[in-house]
Amino acid sequence: MKRVRLFALLSAVAVMAAGGVTVASSPGAAFAAEDFLRIENVATGMCLQPVDGSIDAGAAIVQVPCGTDPAQGWSFRHPPRHTLPIVITNERSGLCLDARGGAANGTPIQQWPCVGISNESWDTPGDDSQIYALRSFVGGFDGPSYCVDVPNQQAISGLAMQLYRCNGTAAQAWAIGIGIVVQS
Repeated sequence: MKRVRLFALLSAVAVMAAGGVTVASSPGAAFAAEDFLRIENVATGMCLQPVDGSIDAGAAIVQVPCGTDPAQGWSFRHPPRHTLPIVITNERSGLCLDARGGAANGTPIQQWPCVGISNESWDTPGDDSQIYALRSFVGGFDGPSYCVDVPNQQAISGLAMQLYRCNGTAAQAWAIGIGIVVQS
């Protein structure tokens, strides 16, 4: 398993070095809704989870070293009768990945009860490289695109994630569940 993940991450770095980050098609199509998968940033090698593994609504989503904690498990599913958007739910808390506020650079990412609003609606655009962007629909389907972003691409454990205008950088490139399903 570690060799598969290492190969995938090294491949992603090679793609970035060759002139840009390429992102893959929706993991919602590739994985079963009951799977809980890690979301690992390509630049920092850290995974997303609620701060301190919290189960509370409003808890910030932060990056930490990757492990097998259920707080790092996320499911990807489409709401009934829809192909877009995707709802991303945390395994431990059962709460949705959510943009806390409007479509703007610096909007905090949190977990929140799943109520079907645009703040918790996501897309994962790209091609077949197994690297994804996490694009928010908080600004609507036709407005500018904002993605989950590691502020200044910093590899700091506990750093809170933000929305930032989608720009194709490694700070917005996520390896989702490459060889890893988080176990409860």
